[in-house]
This record gives sequence, C-alpha cells and structure tokens, in this order.
Amino acid sequence: ARKYLLAVPGGPEWENLLAKFVTFESLSSSRLPARPRPEEVGWWFKQGRPLELPSQLPIFKSLESFEKEWVRWWTAAQPDWRKTEDWPLPQEVPQEDVDKPDWDELPNGGKDGLFLIIVTLGWW
Repeated sequence: ARKYLLAVPGGPEWENLLAKFVTFESLSSSRLPARPRPEEVGWWFKQGRPLELPSQLPIFKSLESFEKEWVRWWTAAQPDWRKTEDWPLPQEVPQEDVDKPDWDELPNGGKDGLFLIIVTLGWW
C-alpha cells in the first residue's frame, strides 16, 4: 500500500501527508461510512483493492460527479460540529467546543479508514 501511495505524483505536500499518515495509522483503527461512498470505491473493492498504477484505477462517470460524491462521503465521516454544506469544511473548532473538540467520530486507521481517503485522493 505504501509503495502505491508513493507512486502517486503529488510533490512535497503529498509526501508530507503520507509521512504523517504512516505515523497516524500506527496509532489508530476504525472505518469510514459505506454511504454515501462514491461508487468507484465499491468498484475498487470488488476488484480486490488493487494497488497497481495506472491500470487498476476505476473508470469515472465524470470527475465532477466523483468530486461531489467524495466530498459528501468525507463530510459524512466528520464529527457533528464539522458537518456543514460549505466546502471546504471548517478548520476551526466552534467556540463552545474549543476546550473539548470531539474527533472520536472521525474514522481513523485500517484499510477502511483514512488509508481509503488517501487512496481516493490519489485517484482524483
């Protein structure tokens, strides 16, 4: 999986994300919601989650459609205080929650956690 993600061109920002993800992944586990997951993710699961580039990428209905479904899926995984119709999602914790932001709802590690988010960002 790491080899696959490192093969995605993305420059220093992508490499920094991956380095932080590896550390994060070693400390956590949980899953993302299956709905409203983009259908391309389901296709990828049915193919056995292949990690070869470029031939094992899903065929997208349209990039715009994938983007909308992906944003809806990522938003559904957020803590309640972060869920909004606005994009990008808020970066700041609301004042009433500043001392105790609840990130427990955000899925963490494992093959169905943030790894899946990063893989699908690589497709995008």
